[in-house]
Amino acid sequence: MITREKLEEILKSRESFQQTKGLDHKYYALEVLRYNIPYEVCDSIIGCAEHDTLYLCDVEQVLPYIDEEEAYILADCTIFPLRKIVWLCLPKNINEIMKNEIKELDYFTFKYNQDYLAKHQIIVDPYHCFDGKLIARKTTSGEIFLEDTYWEYGDNETFTIEEALKSGELTFVCNLNDVKEISKYDIVYYADKDVIDLSHQHGCYTKYAIRNNTTRSKEKMTDVIIDRIRTAEQKIMSCKRDIEYWDSKLKEIDNGVDLNKIYI
Repeated sequence: MITREKLEEILKSRESFQQTKGLDHKYYALEVLRYNIPYEVCDSIIGCAEHDTLYLCDVEQVLPYIDEEEAYILADCTIFPLRKIVWLCLPKNINEIMKNEIKELDYFTFKYNQDYLAKHQIIVDPYHCFDGKLIARKTTSGEIFLEDTYWEYGDNETFTIEEALKSGELTFVCNLNDVKEISKYDIVYYADKDVIDLSHQHGCYTKYAIRNNTTRSKEKMTDVIIDRIRTAEQKIMSCKRDIEYWDSKLKEIDNGVDLNKIYI
């Protein structure tokens, strides 16, 4: 077990990586998170995961499960390529750290958490006139805030970074400078994972984009063409059945069937 004071000292140190130089950070960090800390505790300390950075808070819950060596690992390790763990020891650190991570025109999806809804006794739909899609904007003084996309021109819901983290879950999608808009008819050229849905007002106004370096997908285009061939074949079969049906009606007329009994 490590004390809170020692953990904060380690986290503030710029030399923490030197303490663990040569260790397999990727394996060791995952081992600490997955095996040392019970799942229900580990799950509860995850604040958010944005910009390839995993933010962990509620440090008090973790102190019993890690020692000093493990604290150095978690303070300065890389779990996945370009993904880092950042521990938020003190609430005041959240804005400072996140401001350095969240950039103007970053685009997020947002979902209220159950604790927030229960605490504020939300009895109406919290997503009424609210998309849950937030764009990072800058005030005239340079402060970052998050604005919902529901109204194209109007009074959208806004959050500070701290408010968003406390009341729900942010999921980073893209930075709007790194994407280009495409027509909904061009979606067929790109893999589903490469198409970004920027629609607003709950999809009433559609808008799609792809990252600037995205290329057309051979697999997606092949699937679309095959699907269209199958659709055309089904239409041909349907038309053939129609022709057979109407041809039978012509034969009934030619054969002198009572016209009052023929329905077209």
